[in-house]
Amino acid sequence: MSYDLLIIASDGRTVNSMNHEDFRRLDGKYGMSSADWNDMVDAKAPRWTVEDTEMIFPAMKHYFSNGRHMGIAEADRAAYYAARDNDDLKFLNGIFLADFCTRHGYSVEVINRLDVDYRRLEEMLALGPRAVAISSTFIPNRRRIMEIAAWIKERDPDVHILVGGPLVQYSHMIHKRQPELAAEPSIRALYFFQDDTPEPNPAIDAMVVDARGEQTLVKILEKIRAGEDYKALPNIAHYDSHNRLIINSTEPEKLGMEEWQIDWEHMDEKFLGATVAVRGSMGCPLRCKFCSFVVLHDGWDLKGVDWLRSELRSIATRSSIIKSISFSDDNVFLSRKDVNQYTRMMAEEKLPFNWSGYVRVSNITEDNIDWLSDSKCIGMNIGIESGDRQMLKNMRKGQNPERILKSIDLVNSRGISTASSFIVGFPGETEESVGNTIKMLNSFAESGPALNFYTAWVFAAIPLTPADTERADWNLKGHLCDWEHSTMNVGDAHRQVQRMHREVTQGAYLHYPADDVHLSTSTEDRKAPLEALKLRHSLAVIDEYEMDTHCGRTRPETLDRLEQVVAKLPITLP
Repeated sequence: MSYDLLIIASDGRTVNSMNHEDFRRLDGKYGMSSADWNDMVDAKAPRWTVEDTEMIFPAMKHYFSNGRHMGIAEADRAAYYAARDNDDLKFLNGIFLADFCTRHGYSVEVINRLDVDYRRLEEMLALGPRAVAISSTFIPNRRRIMEIAAWIKERDPDVHILVGGPLVQYSHMIHKRQPELAAEPSIRALYFFQDDTPEPNPAIDAMVVDARGEQTLVKILEKIRAGEDYKALPNIAHYDSHNRLIINSTEPEKLGMEEWQIDWEHMDEKFLGATVAVRGSMGCPLRCKFCSFVVLHDGWDLKGVDWLRSELRSIATRSSIIKSISFSDDNVFLSRKDVNQYTRMMAEEKLPFNWSGYVRVSNITEDNIDWLSDSKCIGMNIGIESGDRQMLKNMRKGQNPERILKSIDLVNSRGISTASSFIVGFPGETEESVGNTIKMLNSFAESGPALNFYTAWVFAAIPLTPADTERADWNLKGHLCDWEHSTMNVGDAHRQVQRMHREVTQGAYLHYPADDVHLSTSTEDRKAPLEALKLRHSLAVIDEYEMDTHCGRTRPETLDRLEQVVAKLPITLP
């Protein structure tokens, strides 16, 4: 039985903007080995690992219960990564495209995560889809997309392979505005359209050049179903029979608010999971200097309270499946007014699911914390970026470190955990400014029934961003992950991230899987899981950086104490 479209929503893994050839080329630059480059691009943080098993809470329980031995067969190890893999999270790009195309009369299947669903991918290809759409939203790497496309084409030479999403649109913008960047290996590796002589017989049949693209996708499906050529449509890029790049005229797409809405109530349950993503806005009114999002999306649209209420009510009809939602965009809770009106609405609706999402933490106050708590918020993603006032000013973040700390303490007091992100190495960064970030992280309060996690990323010099346009101000040279400026280079930034791993010892912790948050909020005695996090982090840092002690304990002392603490935790082994 054939069908119209197979959507690949994500790869389910971190995808480097570099490969081993790039690492070899850069080996030794800025004092970094090829392994350092790999770790830096992956944002690799120390993880306590035993016998190739990442020690999440169930794994630690098993390890100590089994005489400090894992003994887990490769086939059984997946059980310990259930929280990390979290295949119940259904990515919004797959759900939205499936709903949009279904409403236009096309039959659709979705691969939510390629690393988990690769066997199902083969099954779906065997059913004969007319087209496969690869979304670049969560596969932001040209090389990886080409690998996936080639793999599919080998198994079904007749299927039409289409690629769209933010990577394609951004590639087109670079191609038009900064064509000279095509000479740089890192740019050619990551973005499309940067090479005048692409590999012969590319597996990709067409790319959709638009910040949105779903309307163009429907037009392509209409042509394919009718057996007609679609490569002359607007918003299409492809290579002709002579391997020449053809980019058609562009007609930017616009969707009305009613077309944003997903029909959750009537959606086939095969597209649903325990957690689904929801979008409340499109674009961004802010202009943070490191961010490419402001380049990609011109303008900002926000769903009104009544529109969002309607969508949440639709989700509530599927409460037998959906237990949690995650707001996927950064800006639905952008202002204090937005926090007040949206959380109040959700609290009044008494919705049968909890939620997490991106929140501008400085907008959380005593005046709205009750609405936030009553709306069933359990987690907040926060783009703090730095704990240094001057760096926040350089980045155009418009935040105050003291205000951030106060707000985090406030949400923690209501059992709301946080996951913060930081950027290290933005122009103007110094050892002193990183020290202020470390001081801030160590100042996160630990008084409430929640936990705080953080991730530190090395600054990337992305083309077209506001920072890219101010290169002369900072003597910024290089692009992406290969850069230097007047106060730091990428090697310095990488070493400062490693310093953060060693010196942040309380308040916030390196992000491990979701079971950490769940355990902290479901355990009456919070002291035990909190101490376990600290001890586990110490073991990871001691092993990664070959340290004799961390937080005043040797490795054997840390391991002994961790065994005592884990014995107190109510963990059920898989």
